[in-house]
Amino acid sequence: MRTYNHIRVFLFHRIAENRENWAHPTGVKIFEKCLQYITGNFTVKTVEECLALQGSEIKGKGRPLAALTFDDGFRDNIKYALPLLEKYKCPASFYIVTDCIDSGLPTWQHLFQNLFHNTKKLRLDVSDAYFAGGINKTFADARERIAYGNKLLGQLYTSPGCGAVKVMEEVTRNFNDVPVPERMTMTWDELRQLSSAGYTIGSHTCSHPLLTQLQDAYIRKELVESAERIEKVCRKRPGTIAYPLGVTDNRVQVIAQECGYKYGLSVEQKFYNHSEHHSMAVPRVDVYAGHNWLKTYLRMTGDLEKVKRVLGR
Repeated sequence: MRTYNHIRVFLFHRIAENRENWAHPTGVKIFEKCLQYITGNFTVKTVEECLALQGSEIKGKGRPLAALTFDDGFRDNIKYALPLLEKYKCPASFYIVTDCIDSGLPTWQHLFQNLFHNTKKLRLDVSDAYFAGGINKTFADARERIAYGNKLLGQLYTSPGCGAVKVMEEVTRNFNDVPVPERMTMTWDELRQLSSAGYTIGSHTCSHPLLTQLQDAYIRKELVESAERIEKVCRKRPGTIAYPLGVTDNRVQVIAQECGYKYGLSVEQKFYNHSEHHSMAVPRVDVYAGHNWLKTYLRMTGDLEKVKRVLGR
């Protein structure tokens, strides 16, 4: 006899055919190899089913448990991931940002990065009214612009009072040569069909904020209103919250439980261990963008982190 103590929860975002420079998708062929590896080595169940089995005994050797999750509700999950999930008979959970489903646009963080990556302009001017001290910046090249965009995004994450929405509007005005992406998220009808087909639809909040930077009332609003919206459409209230950016702390976890969530999903490159991790902070292995199978495979097995430690990275 042995027990289910270790669970591998894998996280995907976009799945796409080509190497388009938009939110760094995992290639379709690589994704299929991921499914072949997972179904060949694990018993695949939903996150909720896996966690309900934690600590329970199984006869014989058995296979370890694994779960597949998708964040952000990208529409290519329907076009490319779903047929393969059905082919390999893989259950999966989709964690959606309800405001993004309404608008058809990805999260503001994805839109922000897209602007800095794809504009041809090398100058940014943001009013002092929206950001302390204002921004008046000229870049030597695209690489410098992208690096600055990443730095600025980090500041917006940790400075909730700075008006991230207004800064986003200013950046959009500056980089107006970048087209707005068309309908990149699933629709509510598609989510209803996914739910009816047996897939889990979970919450990734209303607007994808960094929850640890919000006041309690705003955290509750993000968690409760997203759950209510999903329940209204899918006829089932989500029991799991996937924290935006995978970031959480004890305060957020307590509030999530008070809001009715049974499980919470973070992002760490490690596997869930019943004796080490709390059910409101379940680590997920982010598979990231993948067009290189060896690197993807090492990430999924956990060996990539070992290699990094050996190399001092």
